Amino acid sequence: DTCKDCSAGKFGNTDDNNKQTENAACTPCPNGKYQDEAGQYTCKDCSAGKFGNTDDNNKQTENDACPDCPNGQFQKNAGKTSCEVCSEGSESTPNKQGCKPCTVGKHVNATSKTCEFCPVGKFSNRIGMTDCEECPAGKFKNDHKQTACTNCPESRFSSGGSVTCE
Repeated sequence: DTCKDCSAGKFGNTDDNNKQTENAACTPCPNGKYQDEAGQYTCKDCSAGKFGNTDDNNKQTENDACPDCPNGQFQKNAGKTSCEVCSEGSESTPNKQGCKPCTVGKHVNATSKTCEFCPVGKFSNRIGMTDCEECPAGKFKNDHKQTACTNCPESRFSSGGSVTCE
């Protein structure tokens, strides 16, 4: 008989002689780690921007064991089991390894946790805004991509939060 390798998702770490079955000789990778090769003695860390907190034993690929941090969260270190929350007014960078503040004209959507343009009738004139402000009376904003409210033309007026002037 020949010895068999521990399968992917597990590592051989036992020093005792009870190596009669894979379950006795091979240990599933812990959270925050995975192993995509058979016959290994260690597991690989989940990459930065990902986290591993799954209790199932399907840790054969990084995609199975280490999902991306959710929107509004990040992880700058490898091998972690959780993500950190971005500060208010910020969203995750695309690689989920950090956060960036919302730019002028945008705010953090409370549901999606991403920066979005302010709706019509509202504006954001600073970076890192969590909410948009209503256009003041005498001004309007009818395009969500505008970063500021526009003055009503002469002999026209508007109340706060308006999308047109009367």
